[in-house]
Amino acid sequence: GFALLRDVLYDVVPVDRLPVAASEALRNRDLDAVLLFSPLSAQTFVRCVAAAGLQATCREMISVCISRSAADEISSSLFRETRTAVQPSENEMFHALER
Repeated sequence: GFALLRDVLYDVVPVDRLPVAASEALRNRDLDAVLLFSPLSAQTFVRCVAAAGLQATCREMISVCISRSAADEISSSLFRETRTAVQPSENEMFHALER
């Protein structure tokens, strides 16, 4: 048989609001895109943007999602365009951003 060791490598704790720097960057329209690395991060971003009343600024941006399941968590009307990585990796997300 095999001995199995399970270890948590990282933990994600959703936030209740955007960091001040992120809110200001959105409000000032300093961002062109947002990278969403998981369904949970997509849900959290959408919720925090709505709570801050910043949905209109997102309509000028591109979202790049790591997977179809992450993209499914955002409204198709929230962003100007939503792109999904061909493979679930950061590198593929950057490729999708360049398209």
